Amino acid sequence: MSADTELGTRVGKGLAWSLANGLVLRLGTFVVGIALARILAPEDFGVFAIALTVQTILMNLADLGLAADLVRHGDLPTRGPTIATLSAVSSSVLALTMAVSAGAVTTALGSSDATGAVRLMAVTILFAGIGVVPYAHLQREFMQKQLFLIESASFVIFTTLSVTLAVAGMGALALAIARVVSQAVATCLQFRLSRQPLRFGWDADIARSGIRFGLPLACAGLLALTLLNLDYVLVGHAAGVVTLGFYVLAFNISSWPTTLVGSAIRAVAMPAFAHRERSLGARDHQGVVAATGLTLAVALPVGAALTVMATQTIEVVYGSRWLPAASALAGLAVFGVLRVVFDLWVAFLTSCGDSVALLWTQAMWIVVLGPVMYVAIRLEGLRGAGWSHALVAAGVMLPLYLVAMRRVGVPARDLLRSFVPSIIAILPATAAGWFVSDHIGPPFLAVLGGGTALLACYGALIWPWLRRQPAAKSLRRPRRRAQHEPRTSYSEGAS
Repeated sequence: MSADTELGTRVGKGLAWSLANGLVLRLGTFVVGIALARILAPEDFGVFAIALTVQTILMNLADLGLAADLVRHGDLPTRGPTIATLSAVSSSVLALTMAVSAGAVTTALGSSDATGAVRLMAVTILFAGIGVVPYAHLQREFMQKQLFLIESASFVIFTTLSVTLAVAGMGALALAIARVVSQAVATCLQFRLSRQPLRFGWDADIARSGIRFGLPLACAGLLALTLLNLDYVLVGHAAGVVTLGFYVLAFNISSWPTTLVGSAIRAVAMPAFAHRERSLGARDHQGVVAATGLTLAVALPVGAALTVMATQTIEVVYGSRWLPAASALAGLAVFGVLRVVFDLWVAFLTSCGDSVALLWTQAMWIVVLGPVMYVAIRLEGLRGAGWSHALVAAGVMLPLYLVAMRRVGVPARDLLRSFVPSIIAILPATAAGWFVSDHIGPPFLAVLGGGTALLACYGALIWPWLRRQPAAKSLRRPRRRAQHEPRTSYSEGAS
């Protein structure tokens, strides 16, 4: 079996397990979210959102981008001990900082009620930092089956604890406690299933190279998370914790394309691009263009359905008391689709080692989004918050990402050309979905009928293009291609 065929097989299996992970666990998370939304008050969601914002931002910085360094370079026996030491030290410092500064931070964010949850969730940063080496090994070797088992166990524990404690009346602390326990279990399972021992060591050259690549990447990730949580801060500060609860719900729904599609692709994209570059001796430009077109084709109908049926979707799933969230959902759904594409490009840029470009791109995003969203919230409330995300992503960040991709040799015109089939198909499909849903009274039937019309129209228009893609051909003839025709591009193995 050739190296290309072997890599394609590994990527294909990894993607299959990653998709299973996304579909099964995200569906489970969706169901649990419905249950918690009916148990907890909007204020509790707002308080937990603040705690989760602080924890997520610091957790991203804890490993200094060193997990990505290991995925990109491999050689865990040599690089692993030094990377483990750096990650453990940085995560310990950040966990302590989060616990000590919790009161001041939550007060500044507009909800001192979140102080206890923030302090408790600081422990998760330490667990994540300790597990950086086994996690990187699982990612690099496409061990998505093991990651699926780890996330499944973590999900079951989080669900059981959060629902039980919420019913017991613990409010936002129920979610925080469940988060800590599930993270501890996940870290232990990472060591167990990766068979990577906890080893510390030090090599100054490895430390310097790891920090030189990882620190800009970690800062870029930190800015990206700050960006995704900047709206929480602005909405909470301007409109209060109850409105923030509505906005959090809308943002979570808008992330369905990212969680269902983007997370599956993101899990295998960066290691696949890195392996492919070493195999070819050059960057796989054709592969990232093909992957972009297929990624958008899958994510776009989900975002379109959420945009035109925002009110009906929220009423059916979460109940009428959450209807104010619909005003933010339409714009956020457009942003959710673009996030899936941007995440794929980030994986490619990371595999190319261009972490500095990612850092400046994320910095520019924050600089632009902050004032735009502030003005939009003041003028239009939740609706303004949602559409400001979409406006900045499409009008500012899309061109900036295209420039970054061109810097590593991927022509912008090829990437934009890959958008065309999906956009042509989605326009009449969206109109059909809107027309059907708008003319059906009961919300459940409106969602069912409108969604069916949208998907049927979109599928009929996009299918002729999809079946011509290399990945679709390989799926129709898996055995013959595996035995006689080695795959020749990343898109056939990973898209």
